[in-house]
Amino acid sequence: MKLIELPRDVRELISKSEINVYIAEELLPIANKRSLSKLTELIQEKNFSSRMVSKLVKGVGTKKMDKDPFYHFVSRNDNEIIYKSFDKAIAALRVSIKKLATIIEKLSRQMDVL
Repeated sequence: MKLIELPRDVRELISKSEINVYIAEELLPIANKRSLSKLTELIQEKNFSSRMVSKLVKGVGTKKMDKDPFYHFVSRNDNEIIYKSFDKAIAALRVSIKKLATIIEKLSRQMDVL
């Protein structure tokens, strides 16, 4: 198996079942051992799926990235989560405001009747 070519720290994570073999296989195209170790730490920390790892490895291989491509990947992903959360919160606030507006209208009509 080609898994033997992986750095020792990555092989240890596999043997401890801290990352699975499928994820390790996705990492094989990365030639730089330091980057590979760093990426493995990130994968373990963020609990990436093998599909996410596959996309990340393809992105690292095809895109021109800055000195630390893994940081930018995580930051972009985290920012997307934050933006989606804000969008949901804004939508919930809009719904709440509309409900409050209808309640205020009903109350003002009732006050006019009295």
